[in-house]
Amino acid sequence: MERLAELRARIRDQVRSTTGLMTHQRSFLALFLGARSELDESQWEALRRSGLTHLLVISGLHVGLIAILVMFALRWMFCWLPRQYADWVACGLTILAILSYVALIDYGLPALRASLAVCLALLMLRLRRRVLPSTFFIAVFSCSVLLDPLAPWSAGFWLSFVAVGLLFVAFSHRPLQSFSKLGSLWRSQMALTIGLAGILAISFQQIPSAAPLANLVATPLITLIVVPLGLLALAVALVWSAGGEMLLRMTDICLDGFWRVAELASLGPVLQTPLEVTLAAVAFIMVGVCVAGAMRMPGAVWFIGMLALLGLGMRERYEQVWFRFTLLDVGQGLATVIESRGETALYDAGPGFADGWSAGAAVVDPYLRSVGVKGLKYAVISHGDSDHAGGWSDVRANFTLAYALSGEPERVAGTKPCIAGAIYQVGGARMEVLWPLREVSGKSNNRSCVIRLTVGELAILMTGDIEASAQRELLAEANDKLASDVMVLPHHGSASSFLPAFASAVSPRVVIASAGYLNAFGHPHKLVRDWFVRRDAAFYNTAQVGAVQVSIEEGGSAFKIQFGGPSDEVLMTLGNNR
Repeated sequence: MERLAELRARIRDQVRSTTGLMTHQRSFLALFLGARSELDESQWEALRRSGLTHLLVISGLHVGLIAILVMFALRWMFCWLPRQYADWVACGLTILAILSYVALIDYGLPALRASLAVCLALLMLRLRRRVLPSTFFIAVFSCSVLLDPLAPWSAGFWLSFVAVGLLFVAFSHRPLQSFSKLGSLWRSQMALTIGLAGILAISFQQIPSAAPLANLVATPLITLIVVPLGLLALAVALVWSAGGEMLLRMTDICLDGFWRVAELASLGPVLQTPLEVTLAAVAFIMVGVCVAGAMRMPGAVWFIGMLALLGLGMRERYEQVWFRFTLLDVGQGLATVIESRGETALYDAGPGFADGWSAGAAVVDPYLRSVGVKGLKYAVISHGDSDHAGGWSDVRANFTLAYALSGEPERVAGTKPCIAGAIYQVGGARMEVLWPLREVSGKSNNRSCVIRLTVGELAILMTGDIEASAQRELLAEANDKLASDVMVLPHHGSASSFLPAFASAVSPRVVIASAGYLNAFGHPHKLVRDWFVRRDAAFYNTAQVGAVQVSIEEGGSAFKIQFGGPSDEVLMTLGNNR
């Protein structure tokens, strides 16, 4: 893995140096290398509002188009072989090229799933076997679930399959051969634009009003011009720098046109209210039925009706809670979400890694969207270590934010310093900063922002990674503010961050350790776990039970702890915790 990461870095550096003169170099890197972090916040906002986000990420259309170009190029190169052998050689080398490409970019599961689908489709085509769409779907679905068992919980997972289904229907029983014609590609864009608009509106209760028209222009521009031209430019640049530079300039002009379309489309309103969404969904579905009939697509009416029903089933239903505290399972790291009376705060955003994966995009963002969060009132990133702040950039890019603070603002972008004594209100909950009491030097862990959260009689203490020395100072300066019903263990339950006197002062009834399964550090330490268990505290380790949720109703005399699933929950009475 280290060698692969080094190779990716070298390839990115080479592409960056080759494209150094491009105005839209960052967009080029995002499109061809999957480097999402290259785009800034304003660009992502323009893409979201215009409905064009899918065009600057590695998608199924992107991978499929690359496969087609490589396949045709290889068939031409091996034209001297008998046709049967040339086709098999081209197919095998195309599959190898696609898998190599996905391995060398900052891929995500959608890119991996797309490459898998393309490879299966190529094999079916070479075997000359007529495969039912349902069989193809089941094969790709099964492999996708094996790669990521949690993927089906994402609406985006199902939307990708719906997109493939639309293509199958649009091209009747010849989905692959139809791509050989320019007109068929335009037809596919129309089918996707019209077919997906309705289900997006129903599923997510919002749709950019200009997205259909923007996609009709921008999708062919990217798939038919920018991707082939960009790939050709990189290939030519290896052997003829002047020719490659000329082609890159042409690609740059096309990308400039794409951004002009995106910016213009982003000015349109985003339909969000239930009435507007319903009307938009019905309108798009009706248009889809009419267009499908004009195209003589078999089974179009019942198929689009099925999409509407699927959209209703996927529609996210949100409930406003009095108070809910969710410690997410992000592996070896920490991320918690606080919800109360329609307001939301975040404490830490989980880990992030050099290969581009982050819990912010993979876990935190999907959870926030699943409960209907559009923006955060507060975000607290305890300190700058990657297991707490690694997912922050993704969360920050995808949600509006009123105020952010951290114990290490110089290491965490967009945050202001935590100041002991500061109080923030999140709905019916009160967040008080207990640490740092003053400017702290030395270890990053001891600069963690410590928060005590109270709602009614319930108190929750979030400690970041503070170690024993910081805990001693807290005992001396703020001993009367430490007692809490629930405590998130300092530093994931490490022995070096365990101070019995501090734990006794908190005296929690519920203790939660956020740790990775079979992590190399041995967190939480057996000594720490046994100490709390001997004192009858309920001990939860996310590596064993997954996410842990604490909730309470308005005026309630008991709080509920839920973990593992709906059936795994415990009720605890307030008022007799210590």
